[in-house]
Amino acid sequence: MALAILAALLLNWTVSPAAAIGIILGAVFSLLNFILIPIGWRFCAAAERKRASVLSLASIIIRYLLLSLPLVLAAVNPAISFWATAVGIMAVQIYLVASHAAGRLIPATGGLTRKGESVK
Repeated sequence: MALAILAALLLNWTVSPAAAIGIILGAVFSLLNFILIPIGWRFCAAAERKRASVLSLASIIIRYLLLSLPLVLAAVNPAISFWATAVGIMAVQIYLVASHAAGRLIPATGGLTRKGESVK
């Protein structure tokens, strides 16, 4: 999220405020999407097979609808760049791929496991 804010500041100063708003809007919704993934897993893991399948499908549909909201908002509102919003939606995925390629993926736990040992 910090990289998205930095990119938005740079876009605001160099390109346009509409692009900056799009990046932030997309990144926020992308972050919400990734927060909802493990919540859906908890419901599906405790259910029997048929109910877990329905819950999984419902989770996917809800998350896709969530990701469509900033795109619809950007398509309707000329003050928000549609393409910057689409890039912002991919912000978390771009970070994960780039950090993996660089070999520096830092877990959200600060580099520690649940038992307190170091990941490395």
